[in-house]
Amino acid sequence: TLATEIGQRYAEAIDPISDSRGSAAYRRRIIAVEVRRALEELSHE
Repeated sequence: TLATEIGQRYAEAIDPISDSRGSAAYRRRIIAVEVRRALEELSHE
């Protein structure tokens, strides 16, 4: 979906740190998921 693609692009654009609370890869994945969810929620309003 478009929301998934936009989420992936956001995840690719950031450079998160890795620390004891999560790896950079985990943080990128979370960004992709949260951006997708936000866009999907906004599209249903």
